[in-house]
Amino acid sequence: MANFKLFSAVAAILIASCVGASVDIGARISDDRNIDQCNAAAAKVKLLQTNIYEPAKFLLPVTRTLNYPESGLNTHRISCLKVMNMDTGDHGGHPEVISGGVGSYDVQIRLTSQWGQPLNFRVEIWAEA
Repeated sequence: MANFKLFSAVAAILIASCVGASVDIGARISDDRNIDQCNAAAAKVKLLQTNIYEPAKFLLPVTRTLNYPESGLNTHRISCLKVMNMDTGDHGGHPEVISGGVGSYDVQIRLTSQWGQPLNFRVEIWAEA
């Protein structure tokens, strides 16, 4: 009887995960598909605005690293960093600041898609005046 209860519980969890039933895990600290670290009052100079799209790979995630500045030195301190997932469904990727960012003069961002999905992000970097 105990084995049947264990089997039933495991089967219910697997079915719920396959069907896509939502489970309340409490409040999230941040959105894992977007980065919005912005002091709008200090965001005066647009340093970079770009759309990044890479097609899907069969059964693999797509990964790309964005470096700002690509070369040379940036003389403006970054005050606003926005990385927006442009996927309209629930298949978007995950951005991650690897180094630098707000308060620095440079930033390195890793963008990773979900398995078998394209990479589709809009990146904006702003600086103080």
